[in-house]
Amino acid sequence: MPRIAPLIVLLLAAGTAPALDLVPLTTPPGTIAVSGAARVLAVPDEVVVTLAAEAFEKDLALAKTATDGAIVATRAAARELGVAEERMQTDAIDIAVSWHGPGSLPAYGAEHRYFKVRRGLVVTLAAPDQLDALLTRALAGGITSVDGIVFRSTRLAEHRAAARLQAAQAARSKAEALAGALGARLGHPLSIGEQGDRWSWGGWNRRSGSAYGQMQNVQVQVDGGGQAGSDGTVAPGRIAIDAEIHVQFQLAAPAP
Repeated sequence: MPRIAPLIVLLLAAGTAPALDLVPLTTPPGTIAVSGAARVLAVPDEVVVTLAAEAFEKDLALAKTATDGAIVATRAAARELGVAEERMQTDAIDIAVSWHGPGSLPAYGAEHRYFKVRRGLVVTLAAPDQLDALLTRALAGGITSVDGIVFRSTRLAEHRAAARLQAAQAARSKAEALAGALGARLGHPLSIGEQGDRWSWGGWNRRSGSAYGQMQNVQVQVDGGGQAGSDGTVAPGRIAIDAEIHVQFQLAAPAP
């Protein structure tokens, strides 16, 4: 008779042995790891506006004249608002040819050739409250689209440093509270890590379409500053700079 009984006994023993719950240790014994986060809301002191003039004509010279005139008029309006020449940059001209008729090309019956000319202009405003005046004058001067509005801060590095400091303080406060609640005392920090910088601004960007209806929804708030509320909301028109710090502390016995 084949000797299979010992094998069966071994398999039964393996199947009935109690399982071990292995909990991985992510933090070395005698330490505590916490994270702290902070958000600083900065008031923008610059606005970058991307404008464009387009013309669609049978005559290339007419199309170029129309777009050039719109750019010249907008630059003049910006100068009247106090914008320096070096804060205005004209993009290269873009020319496309299209055919209209029964077909898409002359060989297929297209009869009329049109030229589409597009020229862009980027204006950086040092006074955000001039945005509405610039857009109104630009659209009146022949600008056909507003491709982007971006609010920026020239003090971004300073705000990032403040956010990091507040995040570090939040991490220490959390660690002290947790250690005290569990009958321990916080020791020296053993390691400090930082999540990558995160910041965002109010604004929008697009490449085509009528601009004025969109422009009316772009508002900038230029009064005051401060931090976001506990619900994580961000005040409109503010630049949000987020920082997150990860710290591992040594734990010590409570003081006698």
